[in-house]
Amino acid sequence: MPYKITIRQRNNARRLGYTIKPSEKKHKKIDVYTKDGKTKVASIGAMGYNDFSIYIRTKGLKYAKTRKALYLQRHQHEPKRKADGTPTASLFSDEILWA
Repeated sequence: MPYKITIRQRNNARRLGYTIKPSEKKHKKIDVYTKDGKTKVASIGAMGYNDFSIYIRTKGLKYAKTRKALYLQRHQHEPKRKADGTPTASLFSDEILWA
């Protein structure tokens, strides 16, 4: 079953200048594309794990904010940009799934 993308996540992607679609990879949630939707730049979010939107819906905002802080702390050492300045999947996860 494909992941259901929320309006919040679509707006987060739009704010970054990208579009998103449910992932074609069965173990990922979302594929991130350039603004025109033609070039895929990353696949983010492992299936089977919750994200900010899921936590808000199932456990409430307070709990979701706690999980977000823990996620960001756990992934703080991952590079957010490649050497050429392009964003990494980690940045997209932070800014789309956890913002």
